[in-house]
Amino acid sequence: MRATITFNNVPFDRRLQPEWGFSVYIEGFPQKILFDTGADGEILLSNMRLLGIDPKSIGLLFFSHSHWDHTGGAEAFLKENPDVSIYVLSSFASMFRDYREVISDEPQRLLGGVLSTGKMGITIEEQSLLVNTAKGWVIFTGCSHPNVASIVERAKEVTKGRIHLVMGGFHLPGYEEPVIKGIIRRFRQAGVEKVAPSHCTGEPAFRLFKEEYGEDYLETGVGSVIEI
Repeated sequence: MRATITFNNVPFDRRLQPEWGFSVYIEGFPQKILFDTGADGEILLSNMRLLGIDPKSIGLLFFSHSHWDHTGGAEAFLKENPDVSIYVLSSFASMFRDYREVISDEPQRLLGGVLSTGKMGITIEEQSLLVNTAKGWVIFTGCSHPNVASIVERAKEVTKGRIHLVMGGFHLPGYEEPVIKGIIRRFRQAGVEKVAPSHCTGEPAFRLFKEEYGEDYLETGVGSVIEI
């Protein structure tokens, strides 16, 4: 598996433009996957071009939730690739009724080695993407509005396997240290081996996860690549 961050507010590759939002390009499965589209289509497509990624090569577009910083780039992307299969929650499926949309409210297999958690959360509904690798499952999170530790625990239920890496927004800005440490304990109890928090994770969560995970904490930003 190879995951390339195509949109992120955290800088990494100086050639690329950072902007608030999140998107990841995922290879190594029967179809290439784009997880979310960030907030701005022009920035997304520009970053993809600089990374050598052809939008038309992507077969599956997966949306974590309906917030603008994860769906704002969709219109521009779909002009480039209108034939992609789109996996969305029913709560915002109408945004893509003119395309090949699939409702993914329940945990389901999308491709060989690729699953969804299904719908989580009440006030803000969200789903996460689960991909199987030789080292275990990788969880891609958008903003983790339903609580990132709860997402990990759902992933354990769905996959019945070990969690190698959790990557994406953990949505912990403004949380007190005891709360964040409690989430980290739940990660450890679930056996999470590595973490790559980004986007909306916030301080002090970055620091606390880094202190806990040490060499197993992966620094990521727009343009960073993780290979397993």
